[in-house]
Amino acid sequence: MSDFLAKTKAPRPGKCPVCDGAKYTYLNWAKRTEEEDSGRHYAASQLEFWRKLKIGQIYRCRLCGKWWYLHEQTQLMERVPADYQELLVAWDGGRFEPDVQMIAMLKKIGGLEADPYGNQKGIIRVPCCIVWANGQQSDPAVVGIMKHPMWGLEHRPLRLLESVLEVRESNFALSKEVRKGALQAEEVRMGFCPTRVQSSKGDVFILNGSADVFAYAGIKGSEIRLATSQFKERPEIVLSGTKVCEDWPITFVFCDWFLGCEELIFV
Repeated sequence: MSDFLAKTKAPRPGKCPVCDGAKYTYLNWAKRTEEEDSGRHYAASQLEFWRKLKIGQIYRCRLCGKWWYLHEQTQLMERVPADYQELLVAWDGGRFEPDVQMIAMLKKIGGLEADPYGNQKGIIRVPCCIVWANGQQSDPAVVGIMKHPMWGLEHRPLRLLESVLEVRESNFALSKEVRKGALQAEEVRMGFCPTRVQSSKGDVFILNGSADVFAYAGIKGSEIRLATSQFKERPEIVLSGTKVCEDWPITFVFCDWFLGCEELIFV
């Protein structure tokens, strides 16, 4: 454990009205004094600055000591999961960039950034296979080239781009065409942005929102294409988030934003 973590105030026992539960995981820090929701206003009043990171700042809850991360550009305050703290500290203490060979492979695979609504702005996602220095593989993996560290936190496992031997293409990765189609899908109702896809054998699925990899019922991403017919409301299988790869854990790999990384984005 790092000295940084060792000096962290241990969370107090009992349930914290600010940090425990899922009611408030995000706060608009810029408008905290204008917040009409009394609960959010109270939550913001209990957060105190603790430490500046290489990007962003860490605040702590006065009541329990748990961490919150402030995105300095967007002024969004986000609660930090306890099991993410050590990785966040490691990220802050180093610089994590791909080498020339890795960049060439990532560019060949191609990455995508934000959707038409601006979600995941400042994060370039590239699906791949990671071969680690110890010989182990993470397949599928998604490399996230980030302007800030709070990405993919709903998923596990999470790793930093270090001790990497090689980046390879993955059979779980969706094609550029499918990924772009899913990213640009229109929202037909709240939270539902469908893209109709099909396997090489004709199995039909609906992707909800952006997707990078796919593994379902023995079918992998390399077998998936955009469907020949447009989406219609039908009882087809709807897949979103980690469900698009339910049989295999997706390893999310953090990488620092680097000069020229925008060239990995395909159009």
